[in-house]
Amino acid sequence: RDWSSDVCSSDLVLKLTETLESTAQRISKIIQAMKNLSRNSASDPLVLTPVSNLIQDASLIVQERFHLRQIALRVRILPPDLEFYCQPTEISQVILNLLQNAQDALESAPEKWIQLDITDEGEAVEIRITDSGPGIAQTARMHLFEPFYTTKAPGAGTGLGLGICRQIVERHGGTIDFVNDSRPTQFLIRLPKRPPTRTPS
Repeated sequence: RDWSSDVCSSDLVLKLTETLESTAQRISKIIQAMKNLSRNSASDPLVLTPVSNLIQDASLIVQERFHLRQIALRVRILPPDLEFYCQPTEISQVILNLLQNAQDALESAPEKWIQLDITDEGEAVEIRITDSGPGIAQTARMHLFEPFYTTKAPGAGTGLGLGICRQIVERHGGTIDFVNDSRPTQFLIRLPKRPPTRTPS
């Protein structure tokens, strides 16, 4: 009897089992992230939230598509333990929407990367989403946050995403803007680290 073939077979089965377990765990995390971001959270209280938690669900949902499209996602949080008061589900939804918009903009870009920078600016947290896409036409910039306005192809978008993002950010007492003087496409979100006078609802 060739015992070596049994050893090879056992090794192969072990590797396949580990791969299946890893894949199942990854899918489970993605499903949980999608469930987290799909719930109605408008009435949730503001809670002190680590920024890394906000990024986790959004990046889990886009990571497979980014991998397939060879898009590099770079994340920098300074300081790494940065946290602030927010409704985490809603702010994660904003980040996810902007990441998905950036992904669409990179469809024909020769170089594909998205940079997510979150920094402590004293009384506020700044979130910058920058991509290597071709940019947004000057004529379109003033309409970006208008309901139903979209620069995407017919059927590829509703034009509601950025408008909803602005509503969420403003309920948190913050601002979201397109950065006109940035050469790559960049959006800037500023959110207070402490709860606004009026709780979002």
